[in-house]
Amino acid sequence: MEPFRTSPWGDSDGTPVVSPADRRDTVGAVRTATPADIDHALDQALRAQPRWDATPAAERAEALLETATAFESHRAELPALLVREGGNAELLELPP
Repeated sequence: MEPFRTSPWGDSDGTPVVSPADRRDTVGAVRTATPADIDHALDQALRAQPRWDATPAAERAEALLETATAFESHRAELPALLVREGGNAELLELPP
């Protein structure tokens, strides 16, 4: 299944996100959407919905499983990133 996205989002590299615990630690970047960006995203979502509705359930399930697999493959990295982003001092252990 091809992604529904049709264009890059935003015009800049984004605004840095820094850890509240250490403002020298850049965690990532976020982009600010203009009203035109939001209108474009909503328009694209509305245009994509009939195609998604027409996608067989098994294919939609496979897309969701692929997404879950991608998250699982980064299971060790994601909590650490969230801790940095939130400025927490420690990482709590996740259940297996």
